[in-house]
Amino acid sequence: MGPDFQMDHSPADLLPRKIQDLWLLLLWNIPTTKDLELCRGAWVWLQQTLYQLNCQSLPSGHLLSLMNESEAAFVAALATQSLGENRSHLWIGLHDPSQNICWRWSDNATLTLVTWEKGAPTKTTLKFCVSLSPRSGFLQWKNQHCNEELPFICKFSA
Repeated sequence: MGPDFQMDHSPADLLPRKIQDLWLLLLWNIPTTKDLELCRGAWVWLQQTLYQLNCQSLPSGHLLSLMNESEAAFVAALATQSLGENRSHLWIGLHDPSQNICWRWSDNATLTLVTWEKGAPTKTTLKFCVSLSPRSGFLQWKNQHCNEELPFICKFSA
């Protein structure tokens, strides 16, 4: 299932209901020792952000919000390298909860970066969730039906 966006849910409820095999997580602060025990693996640092693949045990997560081109390029490179042959779209936290082409991030961050694929967003009904497109090297967005099963990218606060 894709992300279930309903305004009366907490941000944690915005995560897709079915856990996928691929996770990419961002931590804005250094995690506690307890968090590190929950999430073992190769950590990748960029400035003061920590990225981790295949980690789904940390609390208080949101689907990824992209704040600037530098962060978007780093996430795109990491997704491209990590996915290998599995070049599927990846859910991010951009969505249209009011279904009126008014896009917002699931963590309520300000929408400062806009990188739609050519022809997107489509105004087709029921395409109110957004993914990173593999055709663009995960640099551009495509709106899709929210019930599609895709891997997703999450951001966590420590």
